[in-house]
Amino acid sequence: MVRVLHSADWQLNKAFGCLELEVRVAFIEARFDAIDAIGQAARVHDAGHVLVAADVSDTEGPEDRTIVQALSQMERYPCRWWLLPGNHDYARNGGLWDRVRARRTANVIILTEPDPQEMEDGI
Repeated sequence: MVRVLHSADWQLNKAFGCLELEVRVAFIEARFDAIDAIGQAARVHDAGHVLVAADVSDTEGPEDRTIVQALSQMERYPCRWWLLPGNHDYARNGGLWDRVRARRTANVIILTEPDPQEMEDGI
């Protein structure tokens, strides 16, 4: 049996510009905390895969530290993270997903092409 946890619309680098600084910082931190909560849920429920169906980032050009922080948090968990681009973080040559690919770990798979992918042997 294969267990997949589904998530979407993290929008990690959302600016929350209309909010006070203290509130903005709390909201930004909460988005990164969600990665740990999802990783923990995958561990508790024995899900070998987490599918993040679009908009990991709120823009196509987040800072490198946003990418590094997200990837290092995903690396802490034994599941595979499947990341899909969306309308906020679309795929383009030389863009966000190429930057993520350059830094990613073995448990992060980036799905920028419309090709079938095996999550596990035969699946």
